[in-house]
Amino acid sequence: MDQSHGRQFARPRKRGRPLTYEEKWMVQHVFETLTKKKNAEPILQRHDPYSLTSKYTGVARSVVAAITKAVRQTGNVPVSTPLGNRHQPTTIPLAAEGQIRELVFEKHRQGTICHAKHVHALLKEACGLEVHERTIQRHLKRMGFCWLRTKNRPRSLREKAEVRQQRHDYLYELRRNRQRPPDERYQVIYVDESFLHHHHGGQYSWFSENDFVERMSGKGRRWCFIHAMQKTGLLAGTFLAFEAKHGKGKRAICGNG
Repeated sequence: MDQSHGRQFARPRKRGRPLTYEEKWMVQHVFETLTKKKNAEPILQRHDPYSLTSKYTGVARSVVAAITKAVRQTGNVPVSTPLGNRHQPTTIPLAAEGQIRELVFEKHRQGTICHAKHVHALLKEACGLEVHERTIQRHLKRMGFCWLRTKNRPRSLREKAEVRQQRHDYLYELRRNRQRPPDERYQVIYVDESFLHHHHGGQYSWFSENDFVERMSGKGRRWCFIHAMQKTGLLAGTFLAFEAKHGKGKRAICGNG
C-alpha cells in the first residue's frame, strides 16, 4: 500500500501478475492520450509518454513499449505467453482425442470408472505410443475433463445386456414379419400401459392471502390401465383396469379389482 499525506491507498492490482487483454488495451489508451497531449501542449522532455504511462498505470516501461509496438504493427495487443512448462504440446495426436472421449463415455455408460491407465492402453494399442500417465492426466485436463469423486447413485440410465438382446430379437422378428406376404403376416397388436394414484393432484394452484390446500399424505391406492391397439386405433373389448395390490421390488403384483 502507498502512503500519501498520512493516508493509505491500496494498489489497483498486484505487481508481477501478467496483464489481461482488457488491461493491455487500457495501457494503450493511456499512452495514446498522453501522446496527443504531448503534441498539443509542451511537456518536460524527461517525462515522455512511455514513462508517464508507466507511472500512471503501474506497468513497467518495457511492457508499455512492447504493447504500443504490437498495436502499431498488428493493430492488436500482444497475446500473453503461458508461464512455465504447463502448456507444452504433448505427443498425443489430435486425431486420438475422439477415441479418448469415446473411451471415457463408454466406461461411464458401463458404470465403471476411467483411469489414465485405460487411456494409456488405448494409445499404445491404437497409435503405438508409450505416454506417461502423468502426461495423459495433463492432456485430459486440457480436453476439459476433471478428476472428480464418483457418485454413489447412478446419474444415467443403463440397460443390461439381456434387455438389449430382447430389443434386438423383437426388432428382428418384427422385420421378418413385415417381409412376409400379406396373407401370411401376423397381425401386430400393441399394448399401452398407464397408471394413476388415488391421491394424484396438481402441484400448483391459485392462492389468496392466508389460503392453503391440505393434501393427503402419500400416493394412495394405485390403479393400472391396459389397452390393446393397432394402427387403425383401439381394439374393442381389450380394456383392462385393476388395482395394484402391493409392490415387490420394481414390479407391482396386480390383481383384478
